[in-house]
Amino acid sequence: MTRFALILSLLASLGAAPVAADVVPQMRPDDLVERNRAAATAAADVQEQVAQTEVEAATPDRAAIAARISGAIRSCWNVTNLADEALAVRINVAFETTPEGQLIRESIEMTHYENGTQDAAEEALGAAFRAIMRCAEMGLDLPPETHPIWQRVEMIFDAASMVTR
Repeated sequence: MTRFALILSLLASLGAAPVAADVVPQMRPDDLVERNRAAATAAADVQEQVAQTEVEAATPDRAAIAARISGAIRSCWNVTNLADEALAVRINVAFETTPEGQLIRESIEMTHYENGTQDAAEEALGAAFRAIMRCAEMGLDLPPETHPIWQRVEMIFDAASMVTR
């Protein structure tokens, strides 16, 4: 005797009436496959948006990274020995870094200067070069996953203020 038959026999001996259930097959809607695909696509899009939001929240923005670099190099920038003309000049200095945060020394270059002569700009470049070398010598402490943001750094050295882009 099968298990099912045994259960029915047991129910009959207890006086319980068997329960009858009609199973009526339902037709599957024509657009069920399309609706399921649309729901799966929507769920995947939401997961992608959540993942992107988490990455963006964990990734410092360009301004925050620039402030970190500027703050680090500003502490090493010494202009006390510069001539008055070199103090008046404003220079743009660019350099490149490795994903590990190491400075590529050969990449340091003055890209622009104003408010002074070439000689004054070169004197100011010497001070900027020394500041970059001192502060970035041990590497910049920045997250490697954001390296595309700080692979090339351009700084404006001005005795009145220093800004990083």
